[in-house]
Parts: sequence; C-alpha cells; structure tokens
Amino acid sequence: MPQNPKIKARKRIETLQHHKALIDALIRFIKAHPTIMCDAQIISLYGKHALAFPQYALIIPYWSLGDITLRLVKAGEDWGNVSGYGKMDKVVADDISGISDKKLLRLLDGMYRGVNPDGDEDD
Repeated sequence: MPQNPKIKARKRIETLQHHKALIDALIRFIKAHPTIMCDAQIISLYGKHALAFPQYALIIPYWSLGDITLRLVKAGEDWGNVSGYGKMDKVVADDISGISDKKLLRLLDGMYRGVNPDGDEDD
C-alpha cells in the first residue's frame, strides 16, 4: 500500500530541516571566524556541504548525539576518491564548533605545514 501523502511530505520536510541545520552550523562558524574562513571554499561532499582549504583541510558538519559537530579532517588529492572518507583516520579534531581563532589558526597552520613543509621558505 502506498504511503500516506502527508507522511511523505513530513519526512521530506524533516530531511530538508536536517540539511538546513547542518548548513546553519557552517554559517555560524563562518560568522565566528570571518578572517580565517575567507580562504575556505564551500564544497559538496557526499550529500552535505563542507568548508575546504584545498589540499589540506576540510570542516565537515556531522550529527552527534542530537547535536551538530564540526569535524576538522585532513584533506588531500585522494580524499574524494575514497569511499567512507569520514571514517578514515584523518580526523584532526572531532568538534571545532566553539574553538577560538588562535587555536583554529594553530590547527590549520599545522595541517598546512604537514602538507607543505617548505611552503614558507620563499617568503
């Protein structure tokens, strides 16, 4: 028997609200760290949006025990080609939602230097 149209509509609305909540978490994070986030790109990653610092870092929103967390993970050339990327051992921080600018810069700088150890020698 086909599902009731009202139930189908409610499920679709709940799905959209779920996605909106993840996007709202990214918006709050960008507003909290505007100077740092000006270098980030918005990407689509396995059906959700994420913030990317190309070649070295991703900030991905996840649901965790009813709350949204922003996970900081290492990125690289092969990250998009790997199934189950979020489960790989590339997690730098499980939740950076409330992180200070200073700590965020330190984490991102360390990740950048890990990928580009000679990056600052030209300066």
